[in-house]
Amino acid sequence: MILWTKIRETTAKQNYPLTVSMGFSYSDKENETQYPEIASYAQANLDLALGRGGDQVVVRSQNEDARFYGGKIKSNGKTYKSKSKNGFSSIKRLNGRSI
Repeated sequence: MILWTKIRETTAKQNYPLTVSMGFSYSDKENETQYPEIASYAQANLDLALGRGGDQVVVRSQNEDARFYGGKIKSNGKTYKSKSKNGFSSIKRLNGRSI
């Protein structure tokens, strides 16, 4: 059983369902990426996981497509505003400037 599934099922029985979302990034061999940049990509990946409804892991390096693991929770339409904010924050971080 996947860790986040076990956490969700266990806490749901106790009437306080929790979800686990993670974002990972790494430097690929072709591009020597510095730690702050990798951290920024990891945060953007976490924002992406949360924006997709949470309870999942997103793994992506700078030059790769994102890989998604988990994500069986269905998001509702009420989270549109927070999804927009998460997406905008991710874009700002990836561009390295504040708007």
